[in-house]
Amino acid sequence: MPPYYGLNTSLYYSIDTNAIQHLEQAIVLTERGAYTEAQCIFDEALAFERLTPVVILARAELALKQLKVGLLYRLLDEALGRASESLQDGTLDMAEYRLMGLMRAFGALLHKGIIDPALDEIHRAQRWLQDLPVSEYTDIQVNFVRRYVLLVLYVSLDSNYIGDEAAMIPKPTSERVEWQGLTDLRLSLLERGMLGEALALFKVERSRLPPIERADAALLFLDHVKTRTSLSEDRATWVQAELTIYVAQGFFEKRETEIGEVEFRKAEELLDAWVALTGHPSKDHLSLYLDIQLLRLQYDAHDDSLAYFDVSVKLLEVMKACHHTSTSVCYGHAIAAANALDMSGISDPYRSIFFKLHLEREHFQEFVLEDIRTLLSDHGTKFLDSTNNVADVRKALEWLDGFSEKYKQFNLPIGLSQMNRWRRLAYKRLGDREREKQAEAEVESLKPSIPTNMGRLVGVRQSKSAHTNLSSAPESKAEAAFPLDLAEDNFYMEWYDSAGNSEAKKATAMRVLLRWMLADITKERLSEQEVLSILGDTKGGMDVAVIDKLELLSPEDVFALLYLQNRDSQSVPIDADVWNARAAALDLWLSRTAESPFNGRQHLRLVLQEIRKDSVSKSQLPLNTKISEIERCLAMIDEMPPRVKEHVLGATPGWQGGIADQCMLYVIQSEEFDSLEVGSALDRALYECRQSICGYKAQGEVLCLAMRRRMVAELCVFKIQWILRRPEKNSLDSELDFLQNEGLRCLEEADAFFTLRHEEFTWSSNFEGLEDRERATLLENSWRIPQIAVQLLNSSKKQPSDDIREQIWKWVQRSKARSLAVTTGVGGTIPSALLRQFMLSDVCRALYERMILLQEQIQAAPLQERFALRQQLDLHKLSMRKEELLREFLDLKDGKTLNSFDIDRIAGISDTPFVLVDWFHVPGVLDDGEFLLLIKRPGSAATVSTLETTSQQAAKWVDLYLDRPSSKLRTKLTGDICGLVQPLTNLTQPGELMVFCPTALLHRIPLHAIEVNANEYVGWKPLIHRNPVLFIHSHSLLRVCHWNSQMSAEMMAPLCPLVMNGIPDKAGNEAFGHGRDSVKMLAAQLGTLARLNEQATKSKFVELAPNSRLIHVHSHVYWDAADPRAHHINFSDSDAEAGSGKLTTREVFALPLSKGCHVSLMACSGGRARVGSGDEVMGLIPALLHSGASSTISTLWNIPDEIGANFTGAFYRSFLEESRTVPAGGFINIARIFQSAVKELDKDEKDTVLHWTSFILHGFWLFFVPAPDAKPLA
Repeated sequence: MPPYYGLNTSLYYSIDTNAIQHLEQAIVLTERGAYTEAQCIFDEALAFERLTPVVILARAELALKQLKVGLLYRLLDEALGRASESLQDGTLDMAEYRLMGLMRAFGALLHKGIIDPALDEIHRAQRWLQDLPVSEYTDIQVNFVRRYVLLVLYVSLDSNYIGDEAAMIPKPTSERVEWQGLTDLRLSLLERGMLGEALALFKVERSRLPPIERADAALLFLDHVKTRTSLSEDRATWVQAELTIYVAQGFFEKRETEIGEVEFRKAEELLDAWVALTGHPSKDHLSLYLDIQLLRLQYDAHDDSLAYFDVSVKLLEVMKACHHTSTSVCYGHAIAAANALDMSGISDPYRSIFFKLHLEREHFQEFVLEDIRTLLSDHGTKFLDSTNNVADVRKALEWLDGFSEKYKQFNLPIGLSQMNRWRRLAYKRLGDREREKQAEAEVESLKPSIPTNMGRLVGVRQSKSAHTNLSSAPESKAEAAFPLDLAEDNFYMEWYDSAGNSEAKKATAMRVLLRWMLADITKERLSEQEVLSILGDTKGGMDVAVIDKLELLSPEDVFALLYLQNRDSQSVPIDADVWNARAAALDLWLSRTAESPFNGRQHLRLVLQEIRKDSVSKSQLPLNTKISEIERCLAMIDEMPPRVKEHVLGATPGWQGGIADQCMLYVIQSEEFDSLEVGSALDRALYECRQSICGYKAQGEVLCLAMRRRMVAELCVFKIQWILRRPEKNSLDSELDFLQNEGLRCLEEADAFFTLRHEEFTWSSNFEGLEDRERATLLENSWRIPQIAVQLLNSSKKQPSDDIREQIWKWVQRSKARSLAVTTGVGGTIPSALLRQFMLSDVCRALYERMILLQEQIQAAPLQERFALRQQLDLHKLSMRKEELLREFLDLKDGKTLNSFDIDRIAGISDTPFVLVDWFHVPGVLDDGEFLLLIKRPGSAATVSTLETTSQQAAKWVDLYLDRPSSKLRTKLTGDICGLVQPLTNLTQPGELMVFCPTALLHRIPLHAIEVNANEYVGWKPLIHRNPVLFIHSHSLLRVCHWNSQMSAEMMAPLCPLVMNGIPDKAGNEAFGHGRDSVKMLAAQLGTLARLNEQATKSKFVELAPNSRLIHVHSHVYWDAADPRAHHINFSDSDAEAGSGKLTTREVFALPLSKGCHVSLMACSGGRARVGSGDEVMGLIPALLHSGASSTISTLWNIPDEIGANFTGAFYRSFLEESRTVPAGGFINIARIFQSAVKELDKDEKDTVLHWTSFILHGFWLFFVPAPDAKPLA
C-alpha cells in the first residue's frame, strides 16, 4: 500500500486511482497551508467525485483547517441531508456519516452558536465507543475521536452540560484517568504502523496532557519517528519539524523558555532542509513556519509595545495573504499591541488603529470564517475598552443588541452569560440601575449552565507529578501567562461576579474562609487554637465550643467575629493591635499547602485585608490607622503570585485614591483648618491622588482618571485656602500659582471627558434622553467641575483681570442646565440661514454632505454594524469643527455652551442692546460661600461681582414667602433680597434688555420684581420698571431659542393663533369665569376661535398646537415638587378616565411645536421647575422650549383666576400695539411687551404680587409676525 497522507484511507475504495492521486495532492497542499490550490483541485479535478463521503470529508477537513465553520456546516448539512433522503436505514450510523454528523455539530456550535447538536453527538459518540478497545479502532474512528475531543473541549468551555464520562472516550486500557484513552490509542496506532493517524491524534492528545508532560511526550514521539519509521526523507523532515514545534511549545509551557527557543530554531532548520529537498520556493509562507512566528509572538513578554505592534502587524499581513488558520489569533495580538500603545500615550493614531483592526477582525470572523461564537468572545476587549472610555458605551450596547437580534438562535450559555455581564457593566457605567438589575438577574439565571472553570487547562488531564506550589512562581509576564494547574489558574472563578461589588466580595470571602477552615480542620492543617487566634479568643466572643458549630455560622457571623469588637456591633472595628495578630495568624495558615489552590489562598489573604481596610475607613478610628490599613493592602500586592497579581494589580490606583479620600475627610472634619496637621494631610492627599492618576492613565480607566483629576483640583482649592490662612503666606506666591494652574489643567482634562460622556450618554433627543443625561451629571458629580474652577479662579481675592473674568464666565456657562441644552440641540432643526452659509463653501458643503451620508448609513445599517459607522461619524465631526461655520452648526446641534461668537451673532439681529446676567453660587471651604453676579455684553469681557446677599438669606426669603401656606402675601420685595439685583443698577444702562440666568433656588424668586434704588428715579422701584427682563435656564438655550425665532421668519410661518380655556364651564367652576371671558375676548382680537369645553380637550390641543405659532392656554396646572415629570396642564376632559385630559411634562417634550412659537400659560405654578445639581431643570417651561417654543410666559406660584385674566388683557394689548409697528411683517420684542404689561398693571406700584409679580417670561425676546397676520392685527 502506498504511503498515503490521508486519514480516511479505508474509504479510498469508493474512488478510482486517478481521483485518489488528486485527493492526496489536495490533502498535502492543505497540510502545507496552500489552501487555494487545494480548493482548486476539489473544484476541478474532483468535481465528479465531490459527493462521495471520502471527498466530502476531505473538503470538510480543508474548511476546518481554515476555520471556515460556516462552509463546514453547510457542506456537511447538505451531505447528511442527501444521505437521510436517499440512502437506506442505518446508513447514518456508518462511521463516515457519524464523523460527518460530529463535524457538522462542531460547525453548528461555532457558526450558529447552538449547543444542542453538539450535546446530541457527544452522547451518541459515548454510546458508540464506550466499550470499544483501542486496539480495534479503524482509521475513520481515529479521525472521529480527534474531532470528538475538539467538540467536547468547546462544549466544556461553553457550558456545564457534560460530565467527566465524556473524557473516557476512547476507553482507557487500564487506569480510568481523563483522556488517558487518547494516549493508549496513539500507542496502539504506532504499534500497528498507523503513523499518520497517530500523528493526527497526537495534535489533540497533547492539548489534553498536563503542560508539565507535553514536551516529554513530543520528544518521545519525535524519537519514534526518527528511529522506527521508514518515511520518505521529505515526509520525515516535515513530520520532524512539526513535532519539534510541539517540543518547543512544551518547554515554553513548562516555563523553560531558553530551551523552547532552541527547539524553535531546530524546527526552522528542518523546514529549510525540507525546502531544499522539495525545491519549494521558500519556507516563509509555509503553515509550520508561520506557526513558529505566531508562537514566538505569543510567548514573548511584550515589554516593548512598539516592537510588539510592528511584528504583529507584519505577521498579520502575511497570514491574511496565506489564509492561515490562526489569522484571527494574530489579529488579537495586533489589537492588544495597538491597545497597549494607545494607553501608553505614544501617539493618538493607535486608538483608531485599535478599532480599525477590531472592525477588520469582526468582518473576517463574521463573513469569511462565519464564526459567531469567536466573534462574540473576541468582542470582549473592544467592549471593555468602550466601557472604560465611557463615550462608546452606547455604541457597545448597540452592538450587543444587534448581535442578539441577528443571531436569535444563539444559545451558548457562556456567551449569553458574558453578554449579560457586559450589559451589567455598561448599565452600571450609565447609572441605569433598573437595566443593570435585569442583566444581573440574567447572569444569575445562567449560572447553573455555565462552566465552573475557564482558560487553557479546561479538560486537561491531571498531572501525575506532585501538586505544584506556585508561591515561588517566576514573576515574568511571559511565564505567568502559562499556568501549570487548573485549580490555580481558575482560583478567581469564585470571585468572578463580585468584582466591583464590595458587599458581594465580602460575602464571598466569608463563605470561602469558612469552607477552607472546615476543610483544613478536618485534614488537621488548622488547629482549634489557630481558629481562636483568627476569629477571636474567649474574651473576644468565640470559645472552643463554637468551633464545633462553625458549619452553622453565616457569612455575617464570620464577619462580625473576624472584624468587629463584638458580634452585636455593626460599625466598631477591632483595634489595630488585635487585627495585626489576627492577620499574622491568617498569613501563617493560608501560606500552607492544601487542597484549596495556593493562588486562591493568597488572594483570600489580600481580600480579607481589603475588607479590614473598608471597615476601618468607615469608622472613627484615627487617620493614621486608616492609612496604614490601605498601605498594607498596597504592600501585599507585591507579595502576591503572578496569577493573582493579574487580577488585583488594577486595584492599586483606587487604593491610592482611598488614602487621598481619607486625608480629605480628615481635613473637612478638622476644627483647626490652618493647623500644620491639616497642611500635611493635604500634601499627602495630593501626592496619593497624583499617583492614582498615573495608575489609572496606564490602565486606560478614563472615568476614574477624570474623577481623580477633579479631586486634585478640589485639593488645590483647599491647599490654597490653607496657605492664605498661614502667617507665611506672602512667601508662598509661587506655590499658589502652581496649585491654581495644576487645578485648572486637571479640570479642563476632566471636563473634556465628562462633556464627551454627556453627549454620548444617550443619542435620544426626547424626554428619556434628558433623563439619561441628568443621570450622567449626577452619577459622577460632573456639575462640581465648574464650581471648583470658579473657586480656583476666584481664590486670590484680588481684583481679577479681564482674562480671569472671562474664564470665570465661560466656566459658569458650562454649569447651567447642560443636559437640557444638549437634548434640545440634538433634537433641533438646522436653521436654513446657517445651512445656506456653509453650503456656499465647497469644503463645508463636502464635509456636511459626508456627515449626512454617515448618518443615513447608520440608520440603514443593522445594529451590530453601527459601532464602526458611529466612530467614523465622531472622527468626521472633529474634522468639521476645524471650519468656523460648521463649528457653529455643531455647537448648536451638540448643545455646546454659548460663546462670544454666538453673542455677537445675536447682537447683529437684536433690535435692542442686551446684557446676559448670571448668578452663580461659589461654595466656601469653611463656610457656605457666596453668590457671584456675572454680566456679559457683546464685544466686551465679562464683569464679575461678589454679592452681599447670601444663600441663607435667599433660602430664608423663599421659606418665609413661598413655602409657608399661612404666610401673608408681600406687597413689596425689599430687604436683604434686594442685594441680588441692586448691583445691576450700576453695571447696566436703563432700558438695556436683561437676560437672567439664575441658579439653584434663585429660580423660584421673581428677580425682575425685586425693588432697586436707581439713580434714574427717586426711591425704590421693581427692576423691571427700569429694564425689560426675560429668563433663560441656560444661556446655551438662548442659541436654540434665537435660531427657532429666525426659522419662523425664514419660513414666513403664519401665527394660526390657538386660544384655549381648559377649565370646563360646569357646576363648581363659577369662580373661573374671568379666565373664560379673557379667552373669548383674546380670540376675538386675534380673529380666531375661542376654544372652550369640548373644543378645549387635551387631544384637540395636541392636534392644533404643532400648527400654531401663538398659543394661549388659560387653565389649571398641577405642580408636585417630588415629581416634576408629572407637572401637567389640565384640559376640559381632565376628569375623564385614566387622566386622558392631563398633558404632562413628559408628553410636552415629545410635542412637535412650530419653531419659534410663543406660548402663554395662564395657570398656577406653570413656570415652576425642579432645579437639581448643575442647575438641571425639569418642568413644563423647559419642555416647551425643548419642543420648539422661542418664548413662554407663565407663573411662579398659584394665582387667582382674575389675576391671570387681567395679565392676559394687559399683555395682549401691548402685543397688538407692538404688532402695529410692523404692518409689512417683522420681529416684535416680547420682552418689551412683557415690561409694558407689567407697567400697566403696576401703575400705582402697589399689590405687586396680586397683579403681576408671579408672571415670568422665558426664552428669546424677538417674535416674528408675518405680513398677512400683522395687517389684521393692526
